Amino acid sequence: MKSSEFATQLRNEVIQLTINGQKTIDSKNLTKFLDEKIPLLEHAEKEDSNITIDFRLAHYQAEIQSNTQMFASVLDYGKHALNSAMIINAGAAVALLSLIGNIIGGDPSAGSSYSTAVLWFVFGVLSAAIATGGAYCTQYFYTQAPEKPTGKRFHVTTVIFAIGSYGLFIAGALSSYFTLRS
Repeated sequence: MKSSEFATQLRNEVIQLTINGQKTIDSKNLTKFLDEKIPLLEHAEKEDSNITIDFRLAHYQAEIQSNTQMFASVLDYGKHALNSAMIINAGAAVALLSLIGNIIGGDPSAGSSYSTAVLWFVFGVLSAAIATGGAYCTQYFYTQAPEKPTGKRFHVTTVIFAIGSYGLFIAGALSSYFTLRS
């Protein structure tokens, strides 16, 4: 109970005594009344405080658990994105090399027009590999020195390389398309 609530309760008790016909209050009786009420109020305040602390602790633990789950989810999606970037670029490079092998047959100059497209895909694989290494460095620096900006820098660099890997795939695909059309 708050002190204002206690003061209001004391005032109401005095008013009730006046209504009951009592014109004066003996200080000993008032002290006795307060001696009875104060321990009860202190106990109630302690219980309220414990409930508030327990609630805040439970809420904080739930937030930590939620953040941990979200972080694990983000890591998992990032890993899948990097694997996808690596697979599509490597797969496209292998497919294009297979196509070049069939085209060349007896004429080695026939495959040279595809060299730019293969190069785009190879750089896409390299970019995805760099992004994968950057993801490791990001986690390392976030864990070892979370207050320093190094982790954030690796994070941004990793995202740029991952997006770049997808861009290089698009460049390779377009290069292959235009080469096939000509």
